[in-house]
Amino acid sequence: MGRRLAVHAGSHRQALISLAALLALAAPALAVPRSRAAKAQFAKGVAAYRKDDYAGASAAFGKSYAVEADVETLFAWAQAERKRGDCDKASELYGKLLVSKLPAANKTVVRDQLEECKRIIADDQAAADKATADRAEADRARQAEADRAAQADADREARARADRAPQVPLTAPPVVASSSPWYKDGLGDTLVLLGLAGVGTSVALLMSSHAAEADSRSPSLTYPQFIALDDKATSRGTLGMIAGGVGVGSILLGVIRYATRSTGASTNEATKVTAWLGGAGGGLAISGEL
Repeated sequence: MGRRLAVHAGSHRQALISLAALLALAAPALAVPRSRAAKAQFAKGVAAYRKDDYAGASAAFGKSYAVEADVETLFAWAQAERKRGDCDKASELYGKLLVSKLPAANKTVVRDQLEECKRIIADDQAAADKATADRAEADRARQAEADRAAQADADREARARADRAPQVPLTAPPVVASSSPWYKDGLGDTLVLLGLAGVGTSVALLMSSHAAEADSRSPSLTYPQFIALDDKATSRGTLGMIAGGVGVGSILLGVIRYATRSTGASTNEATKVTAWLGGAGGGLAISGEL
């Protein structure tokens, strides 16, 4: 137990304890074992007890009791164990005394000593439990501090790695608008070329109509020949006008396409252009995206 027992008793109980001690220790002639070997160990225990050598006294009383078991030796042994701080052993010996034949007053003293030992054992256990709990709490605090330090080191290392890593731009690169010259626009070029072809066809048809009309004025023609040339001049003139209108309209659409085409980045939106060009007796549909 590591501590001496303190006897908290009243004057009456203290007198009983002193009386019992005197009977057991100070007056060996009245209360000692009978056998020579037991007496020798008992006397040795008394001498050690008087010198405050409670460990030596306990050992000697124990040997005496082993030779001759008597209540005086048992009480002296219990007192020596209590004095040297072994309350567990003292409680065991006090328990043996309580089942022995003792006067009631002596049993009261022994019972008080036993209760005192129990209180001390309980106090020592509580102190030990508290010390254990304090050590556990201190260990938890140290572990928590170590964990915080380790986490701080890990955070610093992560930041250092992030600083060393190549920086990646967070924004998308700008979109560079692509454009092509106006004369490379496919739809515009197609419209202009169709228009030019239409104008050329119109010119050819009108020239053919004019020639047929001139031939129809010849006085040497028969009537059927006149009718044929007149019909040719009329039909060729009509087709020439239609082709010319379609050609001019197609060229105009091509110019509109050149003027309104998108010059920026490609887009999903487009303007659809639909036109119907025609004249008497015919027409041409044109459709496309601007």
